[in-house]
Amino acid sequence: MLWFVVLGCTKPSPPTVSRHDELSEIDRISAFARLYGWVRWFHPSDAVTQVDWDRVATVGAVRAREANDRDALRDVLEQTLGVLGPIQIWVGPDAPLPLNPGDGPPMTWNHLGSGENNFQYASWRAGADEPWSGRSLWDRGTLTYALDTRDPVAFSAWLRVEEGTLRVRLGEALTEVRSTEWTRVELVGAGPAVELELEGDGPAWLDEVVITQSGRTLADLDVSADGWNPSGVLWGDLPVGRDGGWATYLAQRVHLGDEVEPIVHPLGTVHEGELGGGLHARVPISLPVGTAGALPDLAGGAEDVELGRTLVAWSAMRHFFPCARESRIDWDALLTEAIEAATAPGHEDDAGVWVVLRALRDGHVYHPRSDVGGFAPVHLAWIEEQVVVVESFVDWSQRGDVVVGVDGTPVAAVHAERVAHASGAPHFLAAIAASEVARGKRGETVDVELDRSGTAVTGEWTYGAYRRVPDGEPIRVLDGIWVVDLGADGLETPLDWEALAAAKGVVFDIRGYVPTSVSTDVLRHLLAAPERARWMHVPHRTLPAPHEATFVDAGWDIDPVEPRVTGRIAWLTGGVSSISATESLGLYVEAHELGPRFGGPTVGANGNVADTVLPGGTRFSYTGMRVTRHDGSAFHAQGVLPTHPVSQTLEGFRAGRDDVLDAALAWIRSTPERGD
Repeated sequence: MLWFVVLGCTKPSPPTVSRHDELSEIDRISAFARLYGWVRWFHPSDAVTQVDWDRVATVGAVRAREANDRDALRDVLEQTLGVLGPIQIWVGPDAPLPLNPGDGPPMTWNHLGSGENNFQYASWRAGADEPWSGRSLWDRGTLTYALDTRDPVAFSAWLRVEEGTLRVRLGEALTEVRSTEWTRVELVGAGPAVELELEGDGPAWLDEVVITQSGRTLADLDVSADGWNPSGVLWGDLPVGRDGGWATYLAQRVHLGDEVEPIVHPLGTVHEGELGGGLHARVPISLPVGTAGALPDLAGGAEDVELGRTLVAWSAMRHFFPCARESRIDWDALLTEAIEAATAPGHEDDAGVWVVLRALRDGHVYHPRSDVGGFAPVHLAWIEEQVVVVESFVDWSQRGDVVVGVDGTPVAAVHAERVAHASGAPHFLAAIAASEVARGKRGETVDVELDRSGTAVTGEWTYGAYRRVPDGEPIRVLDGIWVVDLGADGLETPLDWEALAAAKGVVFDIRGYVPTSVSTDVLRHLLAAPERARWMHVPHRTLPAPHEATFVDAGWDIDPVEPRVTGRIAWLTGGVSSISATESLGLYVEAHELGPRFGGPTVGANGNVADTVLPGGTRFSYTGMRVTRHDGSAFHAQGVLPTHPVSQTLEGFRAGRDDVLDAALAWIRSTPERGD
């Protein structure tokens, strides 16, 4: 009786080769990429937790590329990956006899979400590492301060933790605190926000937290500080400060989700599959605790960081992107395309990585580019398939101008280039790429041509600091109809629910980003009965793709409160900011028919965000969980759809009209009240 259990077999379609021992360059690199993913995330030996995986990717890619035949490639795979533990690599259909894994308690990798220990997701070897039985799914939380500037700012604080890790992230700058003693932290960086991320049980303690720019205080931290946004944490002040006074603490909030029981596969469980070009491999999924393995000898190896980054991106998404089914990805064809892009003469930076990211069709994807670090003194939007100025901070351009060209390049070409560096559904790509036309290299000046109702207007943009468009009035009352912008910064909550319940009608605008706290408050006053739908699904993976992951399911669990709004309600949807938490609200509106939806589809990218670090230190983000509609049907790259599709016209925009709002108001005015 054989000792092993084969749990899967991948069968890519390798290109035809001219001789038995001859492989194409794509074959060789692809074989390395496939085995890299199986071993990095699923081989449970101790060596796997100690190896420099970035260097394995960048050196191994070069060695595989240079292998001149099948035997040479097999040597490369064995020397870079096979030494990490009992891995078998062979040529042809006849598999060798399995190796005996030995005796002892088994250990198996368990991945909740991304395959890396980042925000709200985790990886551990069940049976060997700290036991997770009974632990809550969510063991991370953040405290974020959004910055109105992209210029460098300074963060300073005294920090300590009782258990776990407190990460401080400011743009690309990152530091970690694990000490139980007060530790002074100073960080300088530029980015959209300062983020304090607590991983582990906590609590963490923070004293004298200050954010400054050129000697000016932007924010400090105490329990009443405005601008700080907690997610997944409890926070407050207690008298345990560094000098005996009060200090702020962060502690984990018990969050949504079932408790996660680990999966430990029996000894002898393996993943077996074809690597391509006639090569096969068998990788153990479960090994005895304490199986050591050896580290590969990478000393002196030439590196190809660009190709290594591409292979890591493809491998991570192959196994951990939870919405692959909705994105309809042919992973083998995608690997070939990505390698071709990363090895093409004169290719741009991260060409192969972007091939992978575009295929995800994921509006949560963010991967920084060094050539677009500044912002033009305008905000742009996509109106009637044109790039239109919606806000200008220079005198020569004005609201309603259409962008014709940037630095001698037609705007259509600039827009297409920005589409190529974004991911998401087609309706989102067009809109986000229009806004990204206003991005460029900080300090650079470009010539711009505009069209103002048939008149050519020219001027210059200089890319610099980010400028925010001030929000309008969050709440307006128009002839007895309340118009509430749930994504406005100045919205005060809780809302006046007595007034809303008595109103002639209510229009809720969710075209901006609506925080979860606002959404749940609204739903409590709209739903007629307790709601327990399970529409968030975090993958729990112990086996390589194409095996299906199991899922941990969760929802918001809303209980209604009084007063309940039962009158005429309409919703405004669509736009590049109607993403993630906003869409969670929209899914409840859709499932419970809480009123007609006017406008366009939301982005179609919902769920907590994960990220993957690439060789060289940059990272990209993506959707880390699968979100469905409340009936279980697909949502990713589709969004919440309008019941009444309405598009903003350029004529109406120039005249100061909101065509989507006008349609919703007309519906309320023409619809009888219940009981009329």
